Amino acid sequence: MEKYRTYGQRPFTAAFIHGGPGAAGELKNIAERAAQYCGVIEPMQTGDTVAGQVEELRRILEKEAPQGAVLVGYSWGAWLSWIFTSRYQKLVKKIILVSSPPFTEEFAGAVMPTRLSRLSRPMGQELEFLLSNVENKAVRDRKRLLERVEFITSKSDLCKPDMTLYSKAEYNPDIFSGVWNEAAAMRKSGELLKLSKNIKCHVTVIHGDYDPHPAEGVRGPVSGVKRKFNFHLLKNCGHTPWLEKDAAEIFFSTLKEEILKDTLS
Repeated sequence: MEKYRTYGQRPFTAAFIHGGPGAAGELKNIAERAAQYCGVIEPMQTGDTVAGQVEELRRILEKEAPQGAVLVGYSWGAWLSWIFTSRYQKLVKKIILVSSPPFTEEFAGAVMPTRLSRLSRPMGQELEFLLSNVENKAVRDRKRLLERVEFITSKSDLCKPDMTLYSKAEYNPDIFSGVWNEAAAMRKSGELLKLSKNIKCHVTVIHGDYDPHPAEGVRGPVSGVKRKFNFHLLKNCGHTPWLEKDAAEIFFSTLKEEILKDTLS
């Protein structure tokens, strides 16, 4: 049985797809806010493969939003929304990619150096150590390792933090390592971007100018393959827009506008 939460009233016209992979529940507070103007689904993503998460999302949407929904994908969830739409376009009205990882290898290499440049040397070394051990099943309590990774990257990934709308995620290291390695291989081979040929709906990108995931790694590749495309760059905004003092309200108003464009039409 699929795990998901719903917010607001039927019909559910938007699905908020969390990041990680394996960070279930991190979108709770922003889903509640969006439920003031539309019905929202928040899938928990329990599959430990890309295909498993795609099929899990299909079953949820077929049950709760058979008319189709706007997919709001955050971080890894942006890629999952992209991959899902390439296979099940009829269930998707629009994709909104929030803080997406870069779509091509040429930009991927900039993420970790940017993070390390914003951290003290000891904290940067700890981050590298933690990431190198997350996939080691011999390590005890890998879930706590991921929680520490989140804490450290909040120091490198946010511009002017305001944690009011922070939602604690339920981390799963097996999902993280299984899904991310597979997805990263799709990017490296070029398969991820090639999926665009099967995506017919409008694609919107919302990205922060302080995000260590370079905005051009999303805007450039996606605009190059999609005609129905628009891009919002948020100033003084890191990887999690709703946790930014200067950008949160602009993010929420932009998100509302982009969702309602395709749920009221």
